[in-house]
Amino acid sequence: MASCLNLLSLLISSLGFSLFYGLSVSPARLARTKGEKAYRLAARYRLICSYA
Repeated sequence: MASCLNLLSLLISSLGFSLFYGLSVSPARLARTKGEKAYRLAARYRLICSYA
């Protein structure tokens, strides 16, 4: 049972990491729609990614 929970948490954190890292590496693309807020948003995504 513990191994299943471990695997599940690994998969969820891997997906979260991939999602937020992918969003954080493209602040120039976000800048077209969000303006100057894009770089602060990318920094926040990197922070979330570091916890995942």
